[in-house]
Amino acid sequence: MPHLFTASWIDDSEDVCALADEVFDAWVEMKSDAAYGFLQSSRHTSESPGRLSFRACLTETLRDGTRETSEVAAMRSRDRFDDSPSGWLTVDVHRSGEDLHEYLPSPWLVQQLIARGVRPRFAGDPLSVSPTMVRGRDGGEALAARVTEFERRIPLVVLSSEPDLFARLRRERSNLADIAAETARSCAGLASVVLVDEAARTQFNDAVGPELALDAGGLRVFRPEADPAVDAEARRHPHRRAETWYSHPATAPAFVGRLLASDALIAARGAVTV
Repeated sequence: MPHLFTASWIDDSEDVCALADEVFDAWVEMKSDAAYGFLQSSRHTSESPGRLSFRACLTETLRDGTRETSEVAAMRSRDRFDDSPSGWLTVDVHRSGEDLHEYLPSPWLVQQLIARGVRPRFAGDPLSVSPTMVRGRDGGEALAARVTEFERRIPLVVLSSEPDLFARLRRERSNLADIAAETARSCAGLASVVLVDEAARTQFNDAVGPELALDAGGLRVFRPEADPAVDAEARRHPHRRAETWYSHPATAPAFVGRLLASDALIAARGAVTV
C-alpha cells in the first residue's frame, strides 16, 4: 500500500497519548459527517513501567474504490531522573493501489496535533501551522544564520513579500498573508514557513550570497545543511519566481506540500526518521 504522507515529532504535552486520542476522535467524526465512504477505525492503548503508548487507525473507502488509511501513534515516557514529560507523535497515510508517486499535503490530523501541542518540534527545530513574519535588515541577517545553521534538521520555506509586484501579478482575490498561512498548513510537521519583507530579503541575500539568494517575490525551499560555499548548492534548494506563484493562491501550498511530502517519504524509505 503506497505511502502518501509521513511525519514524526516531539511534543511536551503532559499527556501526548490523550491528545492523540482526542484529535483522532475529532478526525473520525469529521470524516463521518462528510460521508466520504465506508469508514473503519481502531485504537489501542498500552502501558508499561515508564511508558504509555497509543495507536489508532482510520481506513476510508474512497469513491473510486481505493482505500486510504491514516495511522497515528503516540508514546509518552518519563525518565527516572527527570519528572518532565516527553512524547513522540507519528502520523502515516497510505492508499491502496499502484505507487504512482502521489503525495499528500499535511492532513488535518497533523495540523490539529501540532496546533494543540506543547512545543512541537523535530530535532530542536520548532513546528507550527502558522508562518513567521521576518522584517528588516536584522531579521534578514537572523534568517540567513538560521538557513545556513548546520544543526538545522527541517526545511525552511521562505516567501518573499513584494506588495507592488504582487498587486500586478495576482489573478484572483488573495493576499500574501493568506497564501503564507495556507502554505504553512500544507507542510505542517514537515517544515517551517517564513514570509520576508523587501529589506529582510535584501539583507538575507547579502549574507548568503548568490547561490542561495531569493528573487524579489520569490519562493524558495531551503533543505537542511544549506552551504553557500558549495558549488551548485542552488540545485538542492528549489526556487520559484514570483510569476509562477503570485498569480494563483493555491500554487505555493500545492508546490511546497508535494515537494516536502515527497522528501519525507524518500527519507522514510531510506530508514531515516522524518
